[in-house]
Amino acid sequence: ALMLYDGKIMADVVDARATPDDDIALFSQDSVNSGTFYHASMAYVGGATSSMTLSVDGLLQGSGTDTFSFGAGEFDIASIGATTNSGLWNLFNGLIDEVIIYNEALSIETNRNHFCALEALAGTNPLSSVCTD
Repeated sequence: ALMLYDGKIMADVVDARATPDDDIALFSQDSVNSGTFYHASMAYVGGATSSMTLSVDGLLQGSGTDTFSFGAGEFDIASIGATTNSGLWNLFNGLIDEVIIYNEALSIETNRNHFCALEALAGTNPLSSVCTD
């Protein structure tokens, strides 16, 4: 799930078949502001050890690992703007645009390139140092 929680962007993957501790939860380093565009990206890679990253506006916010993984057909609930465990909660109150789901995890560099391309199209770049490094 990719959502807002306590004023921060949160990326969360939970293995509902196991204990409540079987999850990876990552948060943006800073709170987000109403009326501001953010480019948030979550990348999840399953395996013997699952891993996940969260980036916001082209910058890595956090990464984590856990020992659970999903088999074929088991990862059937994905949510953007809410959490779906035991019903819907943490509903996002705003606009969500340009949702893309890939069949592989994108690197932090690729996420940064996507953010910089969006900034170039919009003609604004408040974080120009992110796009010039």
